[in-house]
Amino acid sequence: MCCHQDWRCTYCGHHLTSRHLDHVVPVSRGGTNNIENLQWLCPTCNLRKGTISSEKFISRNGAFGRKSDPIPDSFDLEAFVSAAEAGDISGALDIIDEARK
Repeated sequence: MCCHQDWRCTYCGHHLTSRHLDHVVPVSRGGTNNIENLQWLCPTCNLRKGTISSEKFISRNGAFGRKSDPIPDSFDLEAFVSAAEAGDISGALDIIDEARK
């Protein structure tokens, strides 16, 4: 999975020198252990995220170090997560930018 993320944290984009395995949708909220629901995060982002969903974390904190840009109320989360997990940071940000229009 790390190579699909270009060895970067899904949220902040920092290079993963150490990493935590995270559930996109927490198990406590009905998430599974399927690979589609797993992502690597840096320890800081994972500890900040805790047991909230990726969608809620992004809406509160932004993604890829862009905390100053508000996240739209509605965007294609599945496409965003898919792009982020594939290491396509530019594509993930394009999804957010498109939703702002």
